Amino acid sequence: MPTASHSRPMLVAARDAFLEVWREDLVYTARRWQIRRRMKERRLLREQTGRRGVRRG
Repeated sequence: MPTASHSRPMLVAARDAFLEVWREDLVYTARRWQIRRRMKERRLLREQTGRRGVRRG
């Protein structure tokens, strides 16, 4: 049976792997909402400046 000192690196590695996946999930969720917010902001700016239908290539 492994001692506490031997299992500590395994626990740290498991914790780090879990936190990395968790961070990636949070970044993806935030990114999805940021895209919606940016679309709304751009639409508002186009309406304010009168630039309708103008697209950059």
